[in-house]
Amino acid sequence: MRAEAHGKASLGYGQRPQRRSIGAEAWSRGRERATLQSYVLHLPNWEGTTMAAIVRTGISLDRELLARFDRAIAQKGYGSRSEAIRDLVREHSVQVDVARNKVVVGTLTVVYNHHQPGLSERLIAAQHHYHGKVLAVTHVHLDSRNCLEVVIAKGRSAEVQHLADQILSLRGVKHGKLVMTTTGRKLT
Repeated sequence: MRAEAHGKASLGYGQRPQRRSIGAEAWSRGRERATLQSYVLHLPNWEGTTMAAIVRTGISLDRELLARFDRAIAQKGYGSRSEAIRDLVREHSVQVDVARNKVVVGTLTVVYNHHQPGLSERLIAAQHHYHGKVLAVTHVHLDSRNCLEVVIAKGRSAEVQHLADQILSLRGVKHGKLVMTTTGRKLT
């Protein structure tokens, strides 16, 4: 393992990086002083080459807020605060991509009455209209009247949202939900 404190000193395996304050990111309030500390770790991957740098940083939180966070991540089964925070940052990144009309993958789950006249044909027509965007469709018979479909689509977030709006507005659709996420290409 090689570590660089602020991109400067290299350390050998097993040596702990020296933590140093980042002056521009340090702040003070009255008598209290909180300092953001960080250092960069370069970890070798299984092929022996260096992966993306991992920056180790500290944050200051209200005691009760941290306790609530710890309870929430324990309930979800996280092994560390770091992984939970990484997931929060990733979620924010996905939300930004959706807002900026980037390419995303969406799953649209729809429950509908398959006895509604013409509904099956309109569902198929909507999916064909988005040829190249709809990647797959799964159809499940829930009971004698109701079906569930999961439509997987890839495209700019506005296109995926438009497809979902078109399907969800069809008469006979009882409920549906669109979830958009990343294609994973630029998310670490």
